[in-house]
Amino acid sequence: MTKWIGKVLLGALLGLSTLAGPVFAGPGTGFNREGGFLGANATFFVPAFQGPARSLDFGNSAGFGLRGGYRYDEIFATEALYEFASDFDADQNGASARYRAQTFTVSGRLIAPFETVQPWISGGIGFVHGNLDVQGLARQADFSSTKFAGRVAAGLDLPLTDDVGLFVETALTLPTDQLGDFYTFALGLGVKMIF
Repeated sequence: MTKWIGKVLLGALLGLSTLAGPVFAGPGTGFNREGGFLGANATFFVPAFQGPARSLDFGNSAGFGLRGGYRYDEIFATEALYEFASDFDADQNGASARYRAQTFTVSGRLIAPFETVQPWISGGIGFVHGNLDVQGLARQADFSSTKFAGRVAAGLDLPLTDDVGLFVETALTLPTDQLGDFYTFALGLGVKMIF
């Protein structure tokens, strides 16, 4: 299932990128204009867990993201992002574990301002609040912590009108300290409105 979804999203990214062409949109016009934006997306999370968490073979998680930001010109924007990953589950030898994460980051975004498709990259910092619940055998634990994190992403914006567009993104979130083993990779598809 995971491989199938990854192949579909990769195919969508490649297909959309062929539409970009060499034509740049004019500065400050249409979807390229400066101003605020809001967005929402459905997200498929894949655990990129490290250390002992990796050996538990956690499954994937569904979730969502909410974002708002400001585009300063045709190539630079900043955004604040909230993401929620509902459940990464693992069952092994009669024990079970569940990890949930909420992420808040502030990022800078560099945009290639093509008319039909706008590829972008972003990087930022923020916090991850993670909750790990382990049940079964002789171990029971309920651990919750909020730690500093970094997030890097790449994506494509597909303008539908001057005010509304779709976006696809891939991202890697890297928390620190006690949550340092719980890296997550995200694939998202959403809608964005410019005002």
